[in-house]
Amino acid sequence: MDLTIGGIPVTGIEVFPNDTVCAQLSIQLSADTAGISSWFWTPGGFTTPVVEIDTSVTGGIGTHMFRLRVTNQYGCQAKDSAFLTFRDCTGIQETSDGIYVRVHPNPNHGVFDLSVSAPVPDLFLLRLYDPLNRLISEEQIPSSRIYTRHFSLNDPAPGIYLLQIKRGEKEICYRILVY
Repeated sequence: MDLTIGGIPVTGIEVFPNDTVCAQLSIQLSADTAGISSWFWTPGGFTTPVVEIDTSVTGGIGTHMFRLRVTNQYGCQAKDSAFLTFRDCTGIQETSDGIYVRVHPNPNHGVFDLSVSAPVPDLFLLRLYDPLNRLISEEQIPSSRIYTRHFSLNDPAPGIYLLQIKRGEKEICYRILVY
């Protein structure tokens, strides 16, 4: 009778681009392949070393744990896990001083609505930058508690646009995804 003792597998999960993303994006999880003969991811039941995770797998926004079980050629197993967070980036963003900013829809095709509300009437400076960080719009927001504006960008390049709203020395920046 021959007895073969194999090494215990070692595994680790690499997360790309980050463990927290907006709900419309995906996260790639990858596992070691050296000496591993099978992979099993839960939830999802995936059996490949690299998987693409989005909210269709998680069931929606929030933080979700993903587990990986690997097996080597001798049947020995190792496990690892990672927490992934999918955020709703389309809603309202609030600053510490009670200013609310809403861009809808986000992501979009260059057509969106902006709403800014403040607890007291105040002057704001609004700047919109394209993906190459070029200023494409700048305007003073009149003194009011609620400000709304419709944007329709002419032939917008796909990418992340930056909306900067300044009030005195304070500012809020909001990313707008145009595709």
